[in-house]
Amino acid sequence: MTTPSPEPLPQLDLASLQADLSGDLTRPTLLGFTAQSWLRAQRELGPVFAVPAMNTAVLAGRDASRSAWRNPQDWSYAQTGLGQAFRAQLGEGYITASDGDAHWEQRRVLQPLFNSDNIQRHAPVVATLLAQGLQASSGQPVELHDTLVLLFTRILNHSMVRTGASDAQIQSFARFEEEFIRGATAADSAAWYARPAYRQLHDEVFSFFRALVQARLAGERGDDNLDLLVDALRKRGAEPDLDELVRDAYLMQAGGAGNIASLCCSLLWALLQHPEWLQRVREELASFDPAQLARSGMQGLTATRAAILETERRYPVTPGMPKLALNDVVVQGRRVPAGSQVFHLFTLEHFLEEDYPEPFDYRPQRWLDGKPPRPNAFGGGRHMCIGMNLAYLHLLQTLALLLKDYEIDAGQGPRLAPIEPDNPDSPSRMVFEVSLRSR
Repeated sequence: MTTPSPEPLPQLDLASLQADLSGDLTRPTLLGFTAQSWLRAQRELGPVFAVPAMNTAVLAGRDASRSAWRNPQDWSYAQTGLGQAFRAQLGEGYITASDGDAHWEQRRVLQPLFNSDNIQRHAPVVATLLAQGLQASSGQPVELHDTLVLLFTRILNHSMVRTGASDAQIQSFARFEEEFIRGATAADSAAWYARPAYRQLHDEVFSFFRALVQARLAGERGDDNLDLLVDALRKRGAEPDLDELVRDAYLMQAGGAGNIASLCCSLLWALLQHPEWLQRVREELASFDPAQLARSGMQGLTATRAAILETERRYPVTPGMPKLALNDVVVQGRRVPAGSQVFHLFTLEHFLEEDYPEPFDYRPQRWLDGKPPRPNAFGGGRHMCIGMNLAYLHLLQTLALLLKDYEIDAGQGPRLAPIEPDNPDSPSRMVFEVSLRSR
């Protein structure tokens, strides 16, 4: 019996998608188009299809995602526009923009620093700094996303990597991370990164971390993850590479702060819109204790876990990832030619009716009544987000302290706003305005 030849990719007319440029992050929008219209396209065209107007193919669906993640040798993250932006700004060896054995080796070295035990030992420090930061923001209107980005960056500089940085330097770290991450997907990222203000910020941040790493290699100790990393590398018999350590130190103290803040804001907004769930989670977290959290994680926090999972599903922070086909790849009978740019839209499956009845509603109860497929909020395969445990620690502690100590008012939900309002080419960031009142 002969195997049928793979079919060429069908093509999607971009006009068939429904655009949503409102900037309203409470709507199910992926890449500027409604999730509903992406679902229609997938049902009509299958798991992978070309979008000529976007100069890419789109891969979506649970089976297609699993196939792509099981075969990392077929895909490159480095040889995409996003990968090029990471390499240009953070260096050739940055973990997010590396492939194959080099990527796997980096994960093997860094993963122990991000495992649950190592992350949760910082829980008391995280809780103390969170409480102080939230108290400083109470009693007045506050833009919560930027507040949390700065607060998480400060926490990371007192836990993962004890840098001794001043408040002004930590503000620079937080600002750089946001400008860099948002700029990576800007319409003209090269122009965004070429701005003199950005170049000055980039050089300031990496000069700081280069000096920090040089001091550690010369014998200074910080009793932190950077020390653990240097020690682990030296035990393998080779002197650590300065440039690699600078990138790793930056990753540990800043990487992901913006995405964690976005998830926190979406979770808080969702609970505010569902008072019955707000009350359930608030009661469950009333006896919040950082030491208990460090020992047990989310054991016993069933309502809280359900609310977090439903937020990951309904309000995905990262819709997917671009990748390049290194080989001819067959996805469920469709041929993706080598050299094709592909956007892996792995969060589209968050809205599949067969897995999540009433998928556009926020329904945490679904996670208590059954076992739906876990959301892909942190990606999958070998490139799954290395900071997932860190995100959960900060998310859980922030939510607990907010609900325990404050009444929260929010006039409207999270939305997109340009980083530089007067710059027509500026990328956008999340904005979420709230008022915190002590309980």
